[in-house]
Amino acid sequence: MDAQETHGPPGSSEHDPDAITVEEAWKGEKVLRVHSTDSRIPLAPSYGPEDLKAADENAPGEKPGEYPFTRGLTPDGYRQKVWHFDLYAGFGNVEDARERYKQLLEGGASGVNIALDLPTQLGLDSDHGDALGEVGRVGVAIDAFDDVRDLFDEIPLAEAGVVFTVGNCIGPMAAAWFVLLAEHQRVDPNDFVLHLQNDPLKEFTGRGTFIFPIEPSIRLSCDVIEYAVRNRLDNWKPIGICGSQYRWSGGDAVQEIAFGIASARIYIDELLRRGLDIDEFGPLLELHLASDMDLLEEVAKFRAARRVWARMMKEDYGAKLPESQQLRVSLYTAGYRLTAQEPLNNSVRITLMALAAALGGVQHIGTLSIDEALATPSQEASRLAVATQNILAYETSIGSVADPLGGSWLVEHLTDELEGRIKSSMDDVEQIGGVIAALKSGYLRGRIDDSAYAYQKEIEEGTRTVVGVNRFKQQSNGSSSIKPFKIKGKSAERQIERLLRCRQGRSQADVDEALELMVAAAEGTDNMVEPLINAFRQGATIGEVCDGLRGVFGSWRDEGVAF
Repeated sequence: MDAQETHGPPGSSEHDPDAITVEEAWKGEKVLRVHSTDSRIPLAPSYGPEDLKAADENAPGEKPGEYPFTRGLTPDGYRQKVWHFDLYAGFGNVEDARERYKQLLEGGASGVNIALDLPTQLGLDSDHGDALGEVGRVGVAIDAFDDVRDLFDEIPLAEAGVVFTVGNCIGPMAAAWFVLLAEHQRVDPNDFVLHLQNDPLKEFTGRGTFIFPIEPSIRLSCDVIEYAVRNRLDNWKPIGICGSQYRWSGGDAVQEIAFGIASARIYIDELLRRGLDIDEFGPLLELHLASDMDLLEEVAKFRAARRVWARMMKEDYGAKLPESQQLRVSLYTAGYRLTAQEPLNNSVRITLMALAAALGGVQHIGTLSIDEALATPSQEASRLAVATQNILAYETSIGSVADPLGGSWLVEHLTDELEGRIKSSMDDVEQIGGVIAALKSGYLRGRIDDSAYAYQKEIEEGTRTVVGVNRFKQQSNGSSSIKPFKIKGKSAERQIERLLRCRQGRSQADVDEALELMVAAAEGTDNMVEPLINAFRQGATIGEVCDGLRGVFGSWRDEGVAF
């Protein structure tokens, strides 16, 4: 069946007649509606068995837990253990953030997901001139290991899974901090779960918090993975390769998965070059994605991603272990869909996004807060975000059945369609020379910009509705019932005072010696994790460490990349 031939009456001549219809909506207002997925896959009025891909040998007989894991990684889904759920949180100084984490854990969060402020992400100390006004604003400020130690005071590592959302070049620094924290708390580093995002590639097209050039950034990231393998840290997830940032930057579901998996190939190839076996590090890899509003496409996206990943790992890389072939997914709900207008509506959006992730069999779900389009989340909004997942997990039956939407003709059709489009997009990247070449040429940024422009144009023309923004606005006096959270006025000053005390309480000679050893290692080919552990043990700060590495690696300049 050709889906494009099954659409109803065409809309106005200004719009694609195969993509929309005109219908009467609330209060008689005419609303143009797009009858396609967010990735612009046309949708027919209904689907049947004739819409399934006849050539797909896995379609009728594949069971959950079986290769290529379209239907999930285990036979029983969430029956034995629900997904890991937490909240991306952090603000101000160590004391501020620690209290928030304790409250979230008490409220049912599975772990701590640490948001860092921009100076820390950029490898700057809190008293650096460029950090002025940004200390603690979008996350917690971390200057030295003392901050990490105090951040986890009264939070035992063995009881709280930790996610450190450091996707740029400070992934190795975070690994070093947690090795030292394990020593301080007297636990084995393999006795707790640590997720490091540690994917610098996405910074160059997504977030922009890059520090070093691309090649040394990849080296540092792979150092962490290699360190985890060599030290048998099986409970660590030393990298979360981000398709999410391609999506958050404006890409669609196809680009999110295609560019994310294409990025994974860069890290896999480098680790193989170092002599590691695919089955040594394959089980440690994870893909970090987003969960968006188009619920049925999102469910199909997660299914298609598992299928593409499994076939790549088995057929291209020769992975033999099922754990190496299985794609583990962590995600956040799509913050870019949250609106500052009528922010209470965001509670519905977040719930639908989390529901899509749960129905899609995701292992790790982070729900954002309803007020994130306004400011750092408030305590009340953060608790609601955690409660949303608890309600889905424990007050509904969606976790009782693996792949509950499997067998839906529409979902199976979308899974096949997305798989084909993902593979085609990955082939385009490979023809250019891989992700690095596609990144440097501006190809990735250009494709994402095209998708973002098309989506925004639909909103502005009214063919795509965003409730409370371009349709169905509520009458109000201009005020919101949500009061934006404000960081304590002296928080940044207290963090700088902590930094000064840290510097005063250390041996500068020991710090200088450790930094010299770190620089020497960087100038060679040594794994950088141990030299970083040594530097932080002596009291070095994030700014001192990154300045030393900048002297070796240089800094990234975005020439040729269309930001």
